[in-house]
Amino acid sequence: MDIALRIVHVAFGIFWAGTVIFATFILLPRLKKLGPAIEQPTLKEIMRVTSPTMMICSVVVLGTGIAMVLRAQLPVNVFFSTGWGIAMFIAFIAIVIAVIVGFGILAPSGARMEKLGRGFEGRQPTTDEMEKMGRLTRRIATAERFIFVLIMIVVIIMPLSRFI
Repeated sequence: MDIALRIVHVAFGIFWAGTVIFATFILLPRLKKLGPAIEQPTLKEIMRVTSPTMMICSVVVLGTGIAMVLRAQLPVNVFFSTGWGIAMFIAFIAIVIAVIVGFGILAPSGARMEKLGRGFEGRQPTTDEMEKMGRLTRRIATAERFIFVLIMIVVIIMPLSRFI
């Protein structure tokens, strides 16, 4: 069971981190260069798929991480008195914040973008609609960069935690 939890945890974590890195450094900057006429509808379509996928990944990573810690039956003071424990605690906090940002900012922004986009299908968006889409696009990009920083903290801490 421990090996299965670890495999699922690592596999979903790699997928989540890889997707965030790809979006932050390749996808979002390239879409921005193409301009709002391409960026916004493309981002709207991508968010339709990536939001639920990343939500599932984040819950699986968080859940399997918690399950592994609970199965180890470690005393709570381990997380505040050892290098490994402090590293795991920092990683846990970073993941929880990333999940909160994902559920609290990315998912609702993607849903708003989807709804707004449906409102002007088949016609040119108004100036107000384009401004709203632009704000949502910027909010998504900012949240994505913040999550990237959190994920990088975890990606660096996790493999090093054995040696701290």
